[in-house]
Amino acid sequence: MHQVEMLRAALEEKTRMKSTKLLVLSMIALISTGVAFGQQESAYDFKISKAFMAELLNQNSIQFKATGKTIDHSGVHSLGSDCEMHIAADPTRIDFGSPDNFVVEPPNECEMPPAGTPGHITGTKLSKLWIKEIETTMFDGRDANGDLIGRECTFIGFPRIFTEHAQTSGENASNPDHVFEIHPLLAADCGSGNQLSWGPDTITSFPGMRQITPGSADACIRERTLEVKTDQQGDYTFREAGASGTGGRCGNFAVVEITTVDFLRTINGGHSAIARVTADGQNNATLKLYAFKGTDLDNWIVTNAGRVTADTRMYALGLFTYDYFQVKKLIDSHADLSQWTTINFPLAFILYGETETPPWQASSDGD
Repeated sequence: MHQVEMLRAALEEKTRMKSTKLLVLSMIALISTGVAFGQQESAYDFKISKAFMAELLNQNSIQFKATGKTIDHSGVHSLGSDCEMHIAADPTRIDFGSPDNFVVEPPNECEMPPAGTPGHITGTKLSKLWIKEIETTMFDGRDANGDLIGRECTFIGFPRIFTEHAQTSGENASNPDHVFEIHPLLAADCGSGNQLSWGPDTITSFPGMRQITPGSADACIRERTLEVKTDQQGDYTFREAGASGTGGRCGNFAVVEITTVDFLRTINGGHSAIARVTADGQNNATLKLYAFKGTDLDNWIVTNAGRVTADTRMYALGLFTYDYFQVKKLIDSHADLSQWTTINFPLAFILYGETETPPWQASSDGD
């Protein structure tokens, strides 16, 4: 009798262990499935809403208008950084996508005073003047806690789309996670006569401005890839690859040498062109250029299109951006975007100004 009870107990223990094992395996499978679904749902780097893409394509301009309520602003960055301010805003008329906030960046505020400012102002005085101008124009004062009160403004400038600040855990209120920028900012209209503008002369370069290394710039141009796919809501999701490791990463400002300029086109707000460039003095690549009407580099590409010589080659400072005009080509061609589709030549370069220093001789990493 004792042996029978022992055998029964052993069988019950074996059954219990088997049931526990099955339960554990089921839980692992469930968790794995959940992770897989989660990865599938979030397997993109940023999203542009269907409505916002339609607005980009409708305006079809490098002087794009975007409306949003301001959140906060940074100080004026030094020349060794980007010589700009960050003003964060929350879109008020169209859902941009993910991340949804955007940032506007006026050009060269560390060197150039607001239009109409008398005298020559530099340094701390210039920074304080710009902060006063920005707060007076773009904000409605401060609340009882001393926080800025936002104001709805319409901003005009280049619709830059890039990911160097897409996942920063919200560095600060003036630089939240974002992929969309008005950069450079050319004008702001915040109602009731509150307006600011930046003319073509402000889109230029100064010696000592920060830029990514030649190796990073070269890797960005030659290795960065971008794919697009529509989701179930018809929004556009994007994923990127390449030029993100220790061998080089895409950043903000860079310098390239322009060796040829072809396929010049007049577009809303300026010109575009297809160029051959080198970012490190060794490798050559094809890169789309954008230039604002009235700037020195716009005049240069118009004058030299199809006839750049060794004597007229240009070292140009500018900004990398994803080229939404390339996405427009896919949409206009009625391509099937229900599956991941490669965007050919996804990068473009927003021209700022000439620099006399060859990019492979002097540069400091930055973003």
